[in-house]
Amino acid sequence: MGACPACFTVMIDLNTWNAAELTAAINTPSMRYDGIWNIPENSHDVSDALWNQAYNTLGRYVRGNLVAEEYGVGNTVCNAVSAQAGFRVTGSFQYYETGFSCTPGNCPVISNSDVTKYASQCAAPVIALTRAYSNTYNGGGWANAVNSIIGNPNLQGIGWEFQPSLPFNDPVFENFANWINGVVSNGKKAYLLWGFYRPTGEAIERQVSYFIRNLRATGAKLDNPNVVMVITRYQDASSGGRGYTPIVGGSGSIQAASAAMQACRQGPC
Repeated sequence: MGACPACFTVMIDLNTWNAAELTAAINTPSMRYDGIWNIPENSHDVSDALWNQAYNTLGRYVRGNLVAEEYGVGNTVCNAVSAQAGFRVTGSFQYYETGFSCTPGNCPVISNSDVTKYASQCAAPVIALTRAYSNTYNGGGWANAVNSIIGNPNLQGIGWEFQPSLPFNDPVFENFANWINGVVSNGKKAYLLWGFYRPTGEAIERQVSYFIRNLRATGAKLDNPNVVMVITRYQDASSGGRGYTPIVGGSGSIQAASAAMQACRQGPC
């Protein structure tokens, strides 16, 4: 991704990548990002030396943007990724993995005390997870939970994991633009975790353009480096054998989604 001080930041999540995919991306000059996000336990054939090369090649500014994702909460992954990189991670993604359902006052956003605890254990500020910021979805519980921790000085930002293949008018996306603007106005980073599954319909690069156009149309102020797009992929267990989205390749690949993200960052898309 080219330098653009007044644009959103773009990071790549290496979760689920194997050694061949990492090597192919390292050898593809167009696949360079503002930082790296990783949970290396989901990649089973990658050496520490290859992780180090990937962090320092794919992440153009990786020493300022290296995020370790824990399996829930803890300090195992932040320590492992720091050792692989040879320097301390700059952020630690911590969350309670309990799904979407919750009730007002009981939505599983990490608590203030755990933000402080794991920031200390990882020697890095914490990124919390939300799955909504709606006044009506789950009774507004997600929004209330986010607001309760936003002032914590050990909190770097809030991550929102979502599926860009869903229609933008899906109820879960209510107040998405307000969430971005509110997080950034509080001096935090808004991390948008683009959860790409191997598509059966619209190619993922077109999902990028569609979603960013809708975010801007609904008032999201994206021209700020504290708005962070994290390109990631997941395997759909019910995909009928479709497997993972390819990393390097043409339409439908992470490389193609990255190119679309770059185009949207520097102009209309």
